[in-house]
Amino acid sequence: WLLYASFDNVRRAGEMTVPAFVMHGQADEIIPFDMGEKVFAAFRNARGHLWIRNGNHNGLWGLHKVVITSALEQFLSELRN
Repeated sequence: WLLYASFDNVRRAGEMTVPAFVMHGQADEIIPFDMGEKVFAAFRNARGHLWIRNGNHNGLWGLHKVVITSALEQFLSELRN
């Protein structure tokens, strides 16, 4: 069913006003990397992104936990200031 589901993430991102952080693996075999870029560009209040080289869809957290955690900590820290 997922193959036929439609997720208009770019439109929805454009409707949001909260601070946003987007991360995406550049080697994602399920969701094309350019979709992550489009979603990031659509946010009105995009504050940060993390593009993970060689990051695929299902192994992103397991293989890149340290980099992801660091980027999220920095994003949250900037929101506090």
